[in-house]
Amino acid sequence: MLTLVSFCSGLVVAFALFRLLFAGWDDFGSGLDAAFRGLARFSFRAWVWMLCSVGCGFAAYHLLPKLFPRVFP
Repeated sequence: MLTLVSFCSGLVVAFALFRLLFAGWDDFGSGLDAAFRGLARFSFRAWVWMLCSVGCGFAAYHLLPKLFPRVFP
């Protein structure tokens, strides 16, 4: 259950940040393309989106058992 909740929290953050950082699917695709091509065309928004989404899921996986020990033993 902890894994599912952590994964879902990462997805929720990913969807929320997508709406804030990108204008649409075309902007998202070009941002990811620029992020993985190298530093010449670095896309800060794409890296922020990826790191915050994964970081939120990771933090939820490690912090939820400490905050709610009865729910996540």
